[in-house]
Amino acid sequence: MKPTKTKSGKYHVSAYLGTVNGEKVFKSITADTRRECILKATEYINHHPLDGSDLTVRQAAEKYIESRENVLSPSTIREYVRILNNDLKPLYDIRIDRIDNYTLQKWVNDMKVSPKTIANRYRFLSSVLAMHTDRRFRVTLPQPKEPIRTVATETDIQKLLESANPELRKAILLGSCSMRRGEICALRYEDLSPDSIYVHADIVQDKDYRWIYKDHAKTPQSTRHIDVSPKIISELGSGDGYVVSIANPNALTQAFTALRDRLGINISLHSLRRFYASICHALNVPDKYIQKQGGWKTPDVMRRSYQQTLTNQERQFASQIADKMGSLLG
Repeated sequence: MKPTKTKSGKYHVSAYLGTVNGEKVFKSITADTRRECILKATEYINHHPLDGSDLTVRQAAEKYIESRENVLSPSTIREYVRILNNDLKPLYDIRIDRIDNYTLQKWVNDMKVSPKTIANRYRFLSSVLAMHTDRRFRVTLPQPKEPIRTVATETDIQKLLESANPELRKAILLGSCSMRRGEICALRYEDLSPDSIYVHADIVQDKDYRWIYKDHAKTPQSTRHIDVSPKIISELGSGDGYVVSIANPNALTQAFTALRDRLGINISLHSLRRFYASICHALNVPDKYIQKQGGWKTPDVMRRSYQQTLTNQERQFASQIADKMGSLLG
């Protein structure tokens, strides 16, 4: 904020107040001296409604997103903008000092989406409100439903590998080694060693939905070295540039889904990560090592989302238990 001297001898500055409906808002401040001009502008900014509780929900959300653009990932900002443009509309014109528990609860109740989606939307709005007010709200969210997650079997993986084209085959191998789809697309040959894969980059969409290479992983824990068989490294080949020549994560998902449907295999691309965790679990690999290799943020996330027992092994365990209990009868 640098005042300029006008022809009349006074000092002038345009104080930036924030963004409303996508438009930057300024206030013209004039004073007799440079110091007085800065003080008046600072006082105005600190007490203007755009920075106080007189903000509408829409204005507050816009300011929150603007303040986070340089510290959050492009995909997170993109999701915040989507929530703002679509899901907050019923609350747009309500001033945040008029928001109450009933209004928020009704907004939550009216959403006809999954409990997880509702929780994500409410979490964003809570962060917006917390930035502009010290008030705390009590809202009951719907109980999350435990999703039905499928885990690929070894037979599934083998069928996919046998039928995939060379590029998709490499992607399936990498997914079965715990890599996410963005990590697969970002992997370069320079990241390979004779018996490990260095995961440190991601292909993500920015706020304008353009695919970009990001030279850091999804989370700090996602940056890792995955121990793999030299046979897999050999299968991936050698060269320059990207290991998998598939345009972006969405294109990879589409190619995998087409192959899966053609073979009649009911799994997702992400199921390959569950396959990795389940195999490790069945081999009695310690949780700490599985978490490190897969890049999961916490052991709870790993266990809740991925650590499942393979169907064939369940049958084996059930048979062993039945035989053991039957032996009690002689």
